[in-house]
Amino acid sequence: PIYDPGSADLPPVIHVQGSSPGTVQVYDFPVSNVRFTADVKDDDITIAPDVDFGGGKGTGRVWLTGHGAQQAVRLDYALKGARLGPTAEALEDYSARGSGTTRTEKSSYLTKASDVNVNLTLAAEGPVSNAYALKGRGQAELEGARLSEVPLFGPLSELLPMLTLRFTKMQTD
Repeated sequence: PIYDPGSADLPPVIHVQGSSPGTVQVYDFPVSNVRFTADVKDDDITIAPDVDFGGGKGTGRVWLTGHGAQQAVRLDYALKGARLGPTAEALEDYSARGSGTTRTEKSSYLTKASDVNVNLTLAAEGPVSNAYALKGRGQAELEGARLSEVPLFGPLSELLPMLTLRFTKMQTD
């Protein structure tokens, strides 16, 4: 039967599932091997995407509510087993595109971070139109033998070589 919006019946739920092998852009953010399910009911969309990113696997849930300029997003997501180098490089590229600049060379940070594993969890919400306006919290865990070679304190690491720390695991909230 065809849904009549004037009836007292509840509107139908639309269920979609799909996948896309290879690299794709989601809101201008590169991920690969996307697999997802989505449920749409009125102005509410719930998406459960699984993606490959930075050499790891991302899983979680995204809720979109409202429509147009008023649309908001809430997400709970985890990235497990990624490599810090490719992850940071993708984030640097994304940030550069968002600010209208271009990244011309790979930073030494990215080169030294290639052998470091990263696990992330993130819970955030805010407007769909601006990823930088999302508010929430997250956790990160970095682990690897070369972690002590990554200049985690940025330019300060080069100015103060005595800050060299020899550790193989870090966790932060």
